[in-house]
Amino acid sequence: MRTALSRWDNEGGHLIGTGPGQPENLGEGAPPLTNAELMQLHIGYEAVEPWPLTRADTPDTKARAAGQAPKCVLKSLPDEGRIAIDSETTLSGIPPQAWHYKLGNRSALDWVLDQHKERKPKDPTIREKFDTYRFADHKERVITLLARVVRVSVETVRLVDLLRSGPR
Repeated sequence: MRTALSRWDNEGGHLIGTGPGQPENLGEGAPPLTNAELMQLHIGYEAVEPWPLTRADTPDTKARAAGQAPKCVLKSLPDEGRIAIDSETTLSGIPPQAWHYKLGNRSALDWVLDQHKERKPKDPTIREKFDTYRFADHKERVITLLARVVRVSVETVRLVDLLRSGPR
């Protein structure tokens, strides 16, 4: 039996041909490569094909008129399948399964959003000298990361469901 390392199937939207002892050509109706595929998906999350999100940019005229960057929102709206990035940008087209993959008690998407929020340190000296993080400087990178996390979350939920329903 020939084996191969995993590779991304851009048309089918999933990893194929994974790891030791797994067939390279899966064919129609072949068993999934769940364990190795799941591991490879998480190890190589930075290289997965981003989920095709729909981005809507509506200029925040108040912020622009005041010479400010758009207000950072970073809020997930799972019921609507959307994420509000800032006062100008919204991402949509996020499938419900993306919120089902949890890291502790919250979804991976919510975890990423929380990690990128702007926070003000309470100590005035630290705030003055070291508070240099501005979300606007990282906005495009975070949007790309969110698209990849959506892909990883959806695929993880799919693979875990296959593992649960498989033979024991």
